[in-house]
Amino acid sequence: MINLHVFKYRNFAIGSVLIFIVFALLLALAILMPMYLKGSLLLTATTAGLAMIIGNIFNAVFAPIVGKTFDRVGPKLYLRFGF
Repeated sequence: MINLHVFKYRNFAIGSVLIFIVFALLLALAILMPMYLKGSLLLTATTAGLAMIIGNIFNAVFAPIVGKTFDRVGPKLYLRFGF
C-alpha cells in the first residue's frame, strides 16, 4: 500500500528520519514531560504548567524573528542550532 522505493533516495530517507526524531521529541516535551512532573515529582498541575511556560515564552519570542530571517539566511543555519 505504501511505495517504499522512495527511501532509496538519500535525502528523502534522511529527511524522514529527522522528521521522526523531531516529532518524537515534540511528543516527549509536550505530553510526557508534564506527566512526569505531575506523576513522579508530585507537582501540582499549576506548578508543572509554570515549569513548562519558560520554553513556551522562549518560543513565542523567537518565532517571529526566525520567521522573518528564514528566507534571507536559509534553513541550514537553523537546522544546525535546532538539532
